[in-house]
Amino acid sequence: MKLWRWAAHWLTSSRGQPRSMGVTHHCAVSLKPLRTAAMGASDDICARAQKPQPRRMGASHHCAVMGTPRQTRGQCILPLSLLLSALLFCAQAQAFDLDQLSAQLSQPTVIRGPLIQEKHLRALPKPLSSRGQFVLSAEHGLLWQLRSPLAQDYRIDRNGIFKRVANGWQQQPGQDIAAQQSRLFLAVLKGDHTGLAQDFDLKLSGNASQWQLQLTPKSLLLKQIFNGIGISGGALVEQIELDETQGDRTVLRLPANQIGDSLSAQEQSDFAQ
Repeated sequence: MKLWRWAAHWLTSSRGQPRSMGVTHHCAVSLKPLRTAAMGASDDICARAQKPQPRRMGASHHCAVMGTPRQTRGQCILPLSLLLSALLFCAQAQAFDLDQLSAQLSQPTVIRGPLIQEKHLRALPKPLSSRGQFVLSAEHGLLWQLRSPLAQDYRIDRNGIFKRVANGWQQQPGQDIAAQQSRLFLAVLKGDHTGLAQDFDLKLSGNASQWQLQLTPKSLLLKQIFNGIGISGGALVEQIELDETQGDRTVLRLPANQIGDSLSAQEQSDFAQ
């Protein structure tokens, strides 16, 4: 009987409340089942019950607890509603997949914008920077128009990679690093994850408004060129980073993409040649 009175006094005393770091810990406890538990408990259980609960960091901890013979004082059960909410949040966070990303990136008919390309070389203290414009057509392909420090245009489409020369477009070899990068840029910007998966292991994280896609090469040729490739963006691709095996690194930023409905007359001419 003395033990029950002591437990009741302890639970109603402000000094007996379990304490967290900087927050208040509230638990509503039924004394009737606690009395039954206390009267039938062993000395070992009582000793454990008198030990202070570990301090907890973080937000306020609120719970409603009905004591049972197996519960020690200060023990709280996470409400089922909070658990279900946490599981639902996790499911939503993991719901964004490669198919959804592809659908999101391939939806615009035309995308235009400035490009900034930085080449970080091991032998140089500062990166080499190139600037220009790009035009991505869902139907025709990609125009890559560098304007500084040197003017040079490239076209990447289903027929290969072409470089603008004095009398038109000249097809380029398809096995060098520049060619591999150009094909990669086209696949990434169009959201072609099926094509990327032929040569890379893909790992997607984030959600539709802020995502990251990590590419790890599978083919022997690409393993000789890249350690890995990181792509990030939101509604559209915003940055591509290529980590090359020789220690160099290329970072491509697309800071102000704009969605369009159709190509200009000059763009149509460039794709038609």
